[in-house]
Amino acid sequence: MRVDPSMIGQGSSSFGRRPGPQSRSRSFGPLATGDFACYPAHPVLRVGRIDYINCDPLFEGLALGADAACFPAVPSELNRRMRAGELDISPISSIEYARGQQLYWLVPGVGISASGPIQSVLLLSPVPLRQLDGRTVYLSSESATTVVLLKILMARRFGVAPRYQSWDLTDGLPAGPVMVIGDPALLAGATPSHPHVYDLCQEWVELTGLPMTFALVCLRRDAGLQWSESLQRLSRGFQENARRWPEGVDAVAARSSARVGLPLAVMRAYLLGLEFVLTERHAEGLARYFQLAVELGELEHAPCLSGAAGAGLTREA
Repeated sequence: MRVDPSMIGQGSSSFGRRPGPQSRSRSFGPLATGDFACYPAHPVLRVGRIDYINCDPLFEGLALGADAACFPAVPSELNRRMRAGELDISPISSIEYARGQQLYWLVPGVGISASGPIQSVLLLSPVPLRQLDGRTVYLSSESATTVVLLKILMARRFGVAPRYQSWDLTDGLPAGPVMVIGDPALLAGATPSHPHVYDLCQEWVELTGLPMTFALVCLRRDAGLQWSESLQRLSRGFQENARRWPEGVDAVAARSSARVGLPLAVMRAYLLGLEFVLTERHAEGLARYFQLAVELGELEHAPCLSGAAGAGLTREA
């Protein structure tokens, strides 16, 4: 697929909706009042949603309830809002879970992952990747997990050390190599100015032989005092949608096709490449990613993932 470089930067009109030390985890049942510090009451349960097509299957048919409100945003903004206590539960970047593990509880068995080329995490470059040593690479401001993933790949797979600079979609396509994620990446491809296109998920799989998990569903630990029952109901809904996927893929693909203007067959193939059940193998890939992030200085401590592929909510001991 090709994209006119001028399209990048036109925002939602072009791309649909705009686009501590390790510890041991354990399962828990109903949340106890004593488990939480003082938590300010809110009139609604605040649910974040990644504003990309790759999150749609997790929310398919999900009844949030009258006591909940949904706030769609790009991953980096959801990370910020969760960390600031402005959301109660949301899919967030995997690296944000690791960086803020003292703030979050993980909804186990659920993630947004892939085990091969996924088309929505791309590096577009005017020159081959191995020629990027010392050059500036532009990183999507919407991303967190893929920013670190690209740095890992540059260092460990390709042996180059570029400079990095944040880049916003509204700034238009830069002349140099640029990382694009989400729905905008689905519309992107080789152009005369950027003929070299790298699928970063595929590069990860070739480096490690493991799947890559880009996002995890997390809830803030301090949200449970007010929203214990609602959070557990919603968490079970995410787990059930993950387990049932790809049931309903045709309906999701039809809506996605209309949203971004790509053929139905293209959207269906893309969605079928996504994985939402977090298995032990996905957890193994995530642990490897976290360890490499630690080695590169992008993460202080790799979180314990014991129970991450389970069926009940987990918290750190």
